[in-house]
Amino acid sequence: MQEINDNMFLENQQEDMIYKHENQMMKEKSIEDIQVIKNIKETKKNEEIDEKIAKFLREKDLDENLIETLINIGLTDEHIRLLKTLNLNEDDINNLQDLWQAKINKSNDSIINSTSGSLSSNGLHEQLSSNSIYLKRILSKPLIQALCEIITKKPADPVEYLGHWLFHYKIYEERAIQQKERELELSIREELILKQYEDKDAVFDEQKDEEEKGED
Repeated sequence: MQEINDNMFLENQQEDMIYKHENQMMKEKSIEDIQVIKNIKETKKNEEIDEKIAKFLREKDLDENLIETLINIGLTDEHIRLLKTLNLNEDDINNLQDLWQAKINKSNDSIINSTSGSLSSNGLHEQLSSNSIYLKRILSKPLIQALCEIITKKPADPVEYLGHWLFHYKIYEERAIQQKERELELSIREELILKQYEDKDAVFDEQKDEEEKGED
């Protein structure tokens, strides 16, 4: 009789554990679904800002490749200097900076909301700090890529592998940035050369019109 009671007790305990586990899984799934929806909304907001930036630059008759490069890299001091050579005035630059700042603010808000939601679900909202936001913004992308590769390759020493991976990631990232900057500078030079030719053609056409009027 005692053995039967013990078995029933264990079965009840097991069922209770399964029930709690399923509830926890459902809660986590709900949180994940909410976060996915938030991420989609934030992505759409960033795309809207990118479209505003692209529209503004198209109105200035900039090349599509140049516009795409600027949106992907961002508005650096070097890019501002180069854009000024394309006859963008101070007001144009200020408008661009406002658009880019709006994009940065949206990105930061997304990170804060994401981190805040994760912490509040565990009752740790008060521990949110500028350091955690900084680390999430800087390290999330390379760490996710590195961990995916580690899971795939399963190296003998994953910690050592992670260290080497991050070291090479930084090198490749710097090279990629340098390459994009070279492409941007080349694209702007091509724009300048094209503009010079167009200006020469315009002057030539004006001179030709004046000569024809003089002959009349």
